[in-house]
Formats: sequence, structure tokens, C-alpha cells
Amino acid sequence: MAYLVDWLDSTRRSAHSVAEKTCEMICYLWFATSPPERSQPSSSGSPPLFTRGSSPSTLQLVATPNFVQFMQKLLETTQVSQSVMVLSLHYIHRLKERNRFTPAQSGSEFRIAVAGLMMANKFLVVFSFFFFLPLEYFFLIIL
Repeated sequence: MAYLVDWLDSTRRSAHSVAEKTCEMICYLWFATSPPERSQPSSSGSPPLFTRGSSPSTLQLVATPNFVQFMQKLLETTQVSQSVMVLSLHYIHRLKERNRFTPAQSGSEFRIAVAGLMMANKFLVVFSFFFFLPLEYFFLIIL
């Protein structure tokens, strides 16, 4: 029987654990290299999203303790929701996919994590504000 773990569930996980797993995902998304474009699909139907490079300069396998400590402090201070964390990972993935020929540099994970969290939080705050407004107020704001 498979046991699924929700690593964003803060009632079961410590702040350090959530920060560590978030950092691992950010490093995976940011430092992994995209596969080359293929003219024919693979036998499984779809190509993998990322492939692991072999050069340590293009791939960071483990989040550094400084990065985990930074993210833990950032997540504790800002108190962002799980939705913000997940959406920030999506934004990082999209940024990497659209700029696949831009190599990630060591230390850039700090900046990309903050930028992803800022953009995700901004989107969700604005979206929730407009979503709960009565329709007549929404049209007044647009006009």
C-alpha cells in the first residue's frame, strides 16, 4: 500500500522540513537542464520535462544549508500560504522553460525563490480581491 505524504501540510511537518522540501524543488526546477527538442516523440508518448546534467556547474543536486535556512526564515516571516508556494514553483518552472538556454548560476536560487514567491503572492492577493468583489464594484473599478 502506497503512503502519500503531503509535505506542505504544516500541521504534520516542521517549518524546517517544509523549507527544505521547497528548496529541493526550487533547485530541481532551476538547475535541471531541459531536454533537446526532438522531431519525433519517444516510445512512451511524451518526453520527460527535465533531464539531469552531469556537470556540477550546471546542476545543484542538494539545496545548501544556507538556502534552506534563508527559505525557512522567509517562509516564517511572510507566512505565505501553501498555494503561494506551489504557484511560485509553477512560475519558476515556466521561467526556466521559456529561457532554457540561460544557464542557472550558483547562488541564483535565492533570487529566483524570492521572485517566484513575490509574483505568486501578488497574483493570489489580486485574484482573491477581484474574485470576492460584487460584480457592480468590479465594473466600477474597470471604468
